[in-house]
This record gives sequence, C-alpha cells and structure tokens, in this order.
Amino acid sequence: MSVAVSVLIISGIGMLCALGLVFVSRKFAVKIDHRVEQVVGILSGANCGVCGYANCVALAEAAVKAMDDGGKLPMCVQGGEEVIHGLEDILRIEIPFAEKKISTLLCNGGTQCNDLYEYIGVEDCRESLALNARGDKACRHGCLGRGSCVKACPFDAIAMNPDKLPVVDRSSCVGCGTCVEVCPRNVLRLADASEYYSVACSSKEKGKIVRKQCTAGCIACRKCVKACPVDAVRIADNLAVIDPEKCIGCHKCQEACPTEVIVPLVSLSTFRKFKHRFKGHARADNKTDFH
Repeated sequence: MSVAVSVLIISGIGMLCALGLVFVSRKFAVKIDHRVEQVVGILSGANCGVCGYANCVALAEAAVKAMDDGGKLPMCVQGGEEVIHGLEDILRIEIPFAEKKISTLLCNGGTQCNDLYEYIGVEDCRESLALNARGDKACRHGCLGRGSCVKACPFDAIAMNPDKLPVVDRSSCVGCGTCVEVCPRNVLRLADASEYYSVACSSKEKGKIVRKQCTAGCIACRKCVKACPVDAVRIADNLAVIDPEKCIGCHKCQEACPTEVIVPLVSLSTFRKFKHRFKGHARADNKTDFH
C-alpha cells in the first residue's frame, strides 16, 4: 500500500512539474520571426563578422528589423547578387543593385623602389613603421611589402608576389575593406568591379623626385592626358587620375605611360560587359539605401 502511495505522489509531482514547464515555456517564449530564419538560410554561414555583426543570425535579425523600421539594410559582403535576390524574395522589396567593390593596389614599386637601408625585423608593415616612421623605402608613399594586408584578409584573397607587392585575387575578394583599414600607407582602395584601369602609384612628389626613388612611379608627364581621346585622364597632386565613368578602355593612356603605372584591372571583354551592365544604374556609394 505504501508503495502505491509513493508512486502516486511521485507521479503527481511529475505532472505538476510538467504543467509548470509548459506554462513557463509559453509565458516566456521568444517569438522567432520566420523571415529571420529564411534570411539566415541564404547567408554565407561563415559568421565572419565582416558585416559588422557577431554572426549571420545577428545580421539576419538586423536586416528584418531594418525592413520593418525603414532603416538602412545591412548586407552580407560575401553573398553578392545571390543574397540580394534572396532578400528581395523574402522581404518582398526591391533592392537597388550595388556594384561589387574590390580591393586595388595603388603602388607598383616593390623591388623597383629603392631601399634606404636593410630592414631586419618583424615582417609586418605597421611594426616596421613603429621602429622607424620613415620606413625603409625611398618612397614614403609606397607599399612597404611586409604583408599586413595578407594577414588581415579574412578571406585569404591576398598574397605577396616575388616583387614584394600584395596581389588581390579578384574572384575571392568580397570588398570588405579590412585590408584598406589595416594598411598604414593607404596604398589599397576599394574600386568598383567595373573599373578598367587603375593608376598604381600613390606618390605625390614631383616627377624629378619620383625618378630618383622608384622606376615604377607616376612622374606626372601628362602623356596619358594627351593620349586619352575622351578626356578621362587628368593630373592631380602630381598623379594621373582616371575617371571610370568616361574611360572606354582604348589602351591609349596605358600605351603612352613611360613608367607603366597605368594597369588594367580586368580583361577588355569583362570591362565591356560591366559597362553595359551598369550603364544607367545608381552607384552604391551615393544612391542605394543599404551598406
């Protein structure tokens, strides 16, 4: 008899606990927006944090909240068009197309730039400047070649070449800007994927000084300006500047450059495809409603 009573008491306690758990779970349940789960499903899943959020779930929640509140829509820098189209379907909105950004080097010096002394120390650009703010290169504007950008890139999209210059894999680069932020010499910039030419030099010294420092620097000779048939090239602060909106990819400026600092970023066929695709589209830096 005592055994039966014990079983009944224990069973009763178990039922009360179960009912309590049901009540608590319903009372304090966190409602999950199904749209958040859908957005998470189309994100990269890398949880890299490059977007500015701790993980993909946090980004998805922010995207849905921005949609409901009418704020700026955060984006996954890895996702590209696939994520944009997915968000349009899930949130039932039309997102202005943002042209992809790709890290681009503004220096062609490397081993062609004279050394002031032999550097022996940590292979890191910032560390080398901490020891000597002038750096070991004759050009105080150029790449130091110690690979801080390579180490900082979260997508392994940058590698050093034999000339001690970083080379960006355009297919792997997502335009997160991490390398741009870490470079102490500011020789990396985010360029539109449709840009054909880039001036691979950052020195603002006069041509006479540049010649003494580096054989691969812009000397502001204006030959590129004279050669361009569409007035897409100008000289500013002793540097050639190319207007990507006007550039037609005719190669005239590249052929005229005596120091070969005007370099193509993509093939001509790719450039023409981009030109056709983005013609008339708003650019991401001043027209779209997300970042």
